[in-house]
Amino acid sequence: MARILVIEDHPAFLSVLEHCLRMQGHVVFMAAEGRTGLAIISAGGIDLVLSDIDMPGMNGISLCEKLKDTPRWSRIPVLLMTGRPLPAITQRAVQAGAAGVMAKPFTLGQLQATLGLYLMPRAGDKMARV
Repeated sequence: MARILVIEDHPAFLSVLEHCLRMQGHVVFMAAEGRTGLAIISAGGIDLVLSDIDMPGMNGISLCEKLKDTPRWSRIPVLLMTGRPLPAITQRAVQAGAAGVMAKPFTLGQLQATLGLYLMPRAGDKMARV
């Protein structure tokens, strides 16, 4: 499936996301903060970034701005997560280039549906037959 980078500063939530995404067949990379996430992205091959907004150091919005301002990373979809889905925060995230904002907590079904909107099948991936 896809190579997803999850950036989340709460270890328990990071672990849950990792487990859920691996169960869906994704390859999961993890970081506890934005700068480590950038190092993983710079190694290449990430299909999507799922990042918390509120983190110490480089927050999710700053990370998104950095990705969108860097040509080789600008096409990577960034989904931001927040426990404070206020209109001003969502607007700022979208202005920073986020593909979407997910309000925490969310269900596994909501996560799957949202990821499906932004992950394109790659050559060699098995496609469902209709």
